[in-house]
Amino acid sequence: MEQFFETLSGYLWGWPMIILLIGTHLYLTVRLRFPQRHLLTAITAMALESAGVKDEAFTQAKGKAIRKVAAMEVERAAILKGMEEAGIWYAPLKGCVMKDYYPQLGMRQMSDNDILYDGSRTADVQKLMEALGFEAETLPQSVHDHYFK
Repeated sequence: MEQFFETLSGYLWGWPMIILLIGTHLYLTVRLRFPQRHLLTAITAMALESAGVKDEAFTQAKGKAIRKVAAMEVERAAILKGMEEAGIWYAPLKGCVMKDYYPQLGMRQMSDNDILYDGSRTADVQKLMEALGFEAETLPQSVHDHYFK
C-alpha cells in the first residue's frame, strides 16, 4: 500500500502536475485578458524607482495602478457604509484585506471588491448596489453575486 501511494505521489507531483499548472496558468491568462501584465508593470516601476531608474512608461503604469486602487477604495467605502447603515452583516475578503499588507500603495492591484454578506439580505444588497449605480450580472441564479458599473 505504501508503494502505491509513493508511485501515485511521484506521478501527481511530477511532470503531470507541472503541465497541469502551466496549462491552467496559460488558460486563465488568456481567458482573463492578461491581468498579470498590469500587475507586473506597476511592481516593476516601483522596483526601478527604488533603484534610482526613471522610465516614463513604468511611471505611468504605477500612477494608473494607484488611481485604480484609490477608485476601488472609494467604491468599497460607499458599499460598506451602505451595508452598515442598513444593518447588513458583511466581511471584506481577499484583496480588500490583503492590500494593506503590501509595502506600497498600488502593489496589490484589484479588479473587484469581494464582500461576503448575510445571504438572507440579498434583496437589500441588490437595492443598495443599484442605488450606487451598479447592475447585477448574475442575480439571483447564483450564490456569487456579480455587480458591475
